[in-house]
Parts: sequence; C-alpha cells; structure tokens
Amino acid sequence: MRNIAMEDWSALRADYFEPVARDVFDDYLRSFGFGNGEADEVGCLTWHGREVFLRVHYYVEDTPNYSPMVTIGITRTSPLIPAFNTIGLWYAIPMDDGARNYATWTYSNADELKQVLTRIRDEVVDVYARPLWDDPDRLVALIDTRFAEVKTERAAEIVNQKKQEAERAFRAHDYEKAARLYGLMKDSDLSMAERKRHEIAKKHSSQP
Repeated sequence: MRNIAMEDWSALRADYFEPVARDVFDDYLRSFGFGNGEADEVGCLTWHGREVFLRVHYYVEDTPNYSPMVTIGITRTSPLIPAFNTIGLWYAIPMDDGARNYATWTYSNADELKQVLTRIRDEVVDVYARPLWDDPDRLVALIDTRFAEVKTERAAEIVNQKKQEAERAFRAHDYEKAARLYGLMKDSDLSMAERKRHEIAKKHSSQP
C-alpha cells in the first residue's frame, strides 16, 4: 500500500464510485428505512437507519484496481452504543462462504463497479447485513466479540514486540535491559528458552 499525502487523495479518487453506489444501493436501502447515503470527500457512502448504519467504501491508494469495502455498525444515537461500534461485514460471513472474500472482487471502472456492487448487495448485504440491522442486539454481540479478538491480537503483538526487543538486548549483552523487558511479561507468555535467558540476564544485572 502506498503512502499518500492527504492532499493527493482527491487525485486518486474513483469519480464514478458515488453515482454507481447510489444507483445500486439507494432505493434498496430506503426500502428498509435507511436515509439517503451521505458521501465523504472521495465518494464513499454511509446510510443511516434507526440504530444501524451501513458504509460502502474503498481505499483511494488501491488505484487503479480498487477493492470494495463494506462495514456495518451501531449509530451513535443508539441506546446500545458499544465501545467498539463497527465491524467489516466480512466478519459476519462464515469462513466457508466465498462471499467472505468480497474484497477480492476488484474493479477499475464504472461498469465493473456496477457488477461488483450489485453482487455485494445481493450475495453479501441482503444475506448477511440485513439480519443484523433487523436485530441490532445480535450486531452488538458480534461487534463485542470482534472487539475482544482485536484486543487479544493487539496484546499478543505487544508481547511479541517486547520479546524481540528483549532478545536483541540479551544478544547485545545489555542484560539489565533484557531482564527488565522479560520481567514486564507474564511467565506464562515466555518460552522455556526465554525464561532461561531471563534468569541469566537477572544474574548479570542489578535487576531483582
């Protein structure tokens, strides 16, 4: 993914995205009580219902072959309001359903986008998003589950970063730093070799 300055985004936008997305989704979503789609600066659209919103979007940095993105979440006016209020719709799709990979249905022009979004509407949104906006409590439970997974994944990343930093310090004979870093982690998070390095580091430093 390219690193693109904010002021360059507009030059990479797919100008056809908003009109095509409106053509595919506006009437469909209005029939379920959603309001008009609200567009952002690159034409991505968000439709708000009473408690749930649906967003169809893309990343400008993917140019010229864009990937379609769909998120669903709880509106800020909802009494349910979880701490983490949105998920990628892919998360609501079973692992063995090819529709889970809708982000791979790429497009590079308006005709291709029309085909892709029509397929997403019929095979993804109508099948997997519709039950969630009909049952916001179910959506909240799904969001909370995903949020817990994200926190666990992030915690594991932090532990892994600390392990790598501690091992670099140990190999550089900076035993005090290695002992301090290993000491910040739970013993259960360390392998047998890492626990052994921790003991050696403590013996060669002033760490308790």
